[in-house]
Amino acid sequence: MQTLREAEFYFPITSLDSQHLLSLLHQHRQRLSEQGLLSKEHLELPLQLGRSSIEGMMHGFIDLIFEHKGKFYVADYKSTHLGTSLKAYQPTALAENNLKHAYDLQYLIYAVALHRYLKQQLPDYQPEVHFGGVCYLYVRGMSPMDSNGVFFTPIGTELLLALDAAFSIQTGNSEE
Repeated sequence: MQTLREAEFYFPITSLDSQHLLSLLHQHRQRLSEQGLLSKEHLELPLQLGRSSIEGMMHGFIDLIFEHKGKFYVADYKSTHLGTSLKAYQPTALAENNLKHAYDLQYLIYAVALHRYLKQQLPDYQPEVHFGGVCYLYVRGMSPMDSNGVFFTPIGTELLLALDAAFSIQTGNSEE
């Protein structure tokens, strides 16, 4: 298994439409709801970004990128206290906590960063073949006996490419 720890990333944002980004996030949340990880009430929680258009540099660190059976994954460690029993760390509770703290937006950004990294590093990169998804590891709730404390979601190719495009939109002000 290959790993890359504390992977730092930068990418420019020239004109990100925040409403479009929130629409993509809502689509992702809808999929989680259809899987039974989020209730319909959670889908109604408002999320706003401070500006209608975002410009600048996206910078961050992904705790861990790992490869397993030819697929690459984002992993992020969370030390959030959700309760004193392992039951407090079941996948539905983790999905709700991700939504509450906008960790789902965070991991979608991480997914774009990994996608862009893989495009540069793998000559035959195909997202549907090589991109595995996202794991959020809630260390206080992890147990070797079950999957408590581990939130995993694949990121579909369509969503991944839409996110990548949203962060790539160029304004019409470039000089020729």
